[in-house]
Amino acid sequence: MVAYAALRYTALYPPGSLAREPELSQQYKAFLGAAGVGLAVCPADQYPAAALWVMGDSIPLVLAFGVATLAARLALRDT
Repeated sequence: MVAYAALRYTALYPPGSLAREPELSQQYKAFLGAAGVGLAVCPADQYPAAALWVMGDSIPLVLAFGVATLAARLALRDT
């Protein structure tokens, strides 16, 4: 993938080439997106357990943070 990108998108290396080659630039961005997904799928990329827990339980975490923030504001306002 690196060799293909280096050969295919050589025109994008000089300074200012992104403005001169907008279509090639868009193709390069699409290639990078597809390559990233492809590489992540090939080694069966997984998030660490902690990241899965945070993503899966984000709503309760946000609610708990909101309750704790409100409780702290109320407690500090009374003093």
